[in-house]
Amino acid sequence: RTPKDQVWAAIEADFKFAAADLPSKSGLGGQKAIGGRWTKEAALGYLAKAQLYQGKYADAVKNLDTVIGSGKYKLLDNYADIHRLAGDYSDEYLMEISNDATNQDEISNSVVNDYHRYGGLRPELVYHPDELWANSWGFLNATAAFGIEAVAHDGDAPRRLANVASFDEFIATDGNKFGSHYTANPAGLKADWFSSDGFARLKGLTYNADRDIAGISPNTQYSNANWPILRYADILLMYAECAANGAGDKGKGLEYFNMVRNRAGLDNAAALSMDDPKTGIKAERRFEFFFENAERWYDLLRWGDFVSERQRQYTTYAPMWTSYPFLVVDASTGTVPTWNPGGPAVRWMATDNEKPDAHHALLPIPYAEMTANPSLTQNPGY
Repeated sequence: RTPKDQVWAAIEADFKFAAADLPSKSGLGGQKAIGGRWTKEAALGYLAKAQLYQGKYADAVKNLDTVIGSGKYKLLDNYADIHRLAGDYSDEYLMEISNDATNQDEISNSVVNDYHRYGGLRPELVYHPDELWANSWGFLNATAAFGIEAVAHDGDAPRRLANVASFDEFIATDGNKFGSHYTANPAGLKADWFSSDGFARLKGLTYNADRDIAGISPNTQYSNANWPILRYADILLMYAECAANGAGDKGKGLEYFNMVRNRAGLDNAAALSMDDPKTGIKAERRFEFFFENAERWYDLLRWGDFVSERQRQYTTYAPMWTSYPFLVVDASTGTVPTWNPGGPAVRWMATDNEKPDAHHALLPIPYAEMTANPSLTQNPGY
């Protein structure tokens, strides 16, 4: 219950102290030499993020300018390399969680278990590309709201094809858009997946090429790829947001914004806008940081958009939740039948079907904290 301004002041003080004492990496290509350790620029990036969240745009711009002006960071050429081994210690990652075979003795009880084992696709329930690790549970798929709107925003641009696929696209074994290869599934195999609105998440899955095949058991052979938690794309988009709100150089802000769009496979935006559905900063952040560090959650909260956006999605997509088909491979041909919107519903849906309201903009205080400190009062609505 400490006042928010005091919490923000403590956060800023920590990052200012860190930035003053941490070293920088040597230059482009220099992160690998120091591994996943913090740098001055990473601390400045987080300081700027804290300032942006408070609406302190002029302060944030100064720190973002320092990071960009260092010349030590650039975007990966290929968006699909994010969360892949090819992205490890790249010049796009300002901060990343190192993940490699040296962690295998701890892996079965770590967050890696949740991220890879529970968060992958469930191969016995769906046509499964040979490139993907075939030992997952099938949770954490994209919602219809994200999938449909990602296709509308990005089309078949490289970023969308690296993030999400519709059911039809994912099971297409010939001429699919993703360059995937399939081995024929046994006759009668079901073609559905858990927790799905008809879209498969592609970003953050375990690819066999990245897998730790020396893991102590099949259940610990997860991806060796690092997890980025602050990327240069965020630095560029934060600068653009500051510029759109009257701080910094608007020309540079638009340039940085279009660098991110161009890497995604999109045309230049003509001007900076927060809310334009096709070329706005809010939309760009949504699709750029899909499945990364709850960025969408924090963005919607800080913009004051969380309740209205969730209500929009609920109203738009709730009618679809009972119509997603539950298909079965044709036993005689080994192929998946044509999409059938009239088929029986899938078992679980990806979308939370609780109608959102204002109380959802705050998380509940955990029971353990309430018990340990009886003077605390629970947040409204819980």
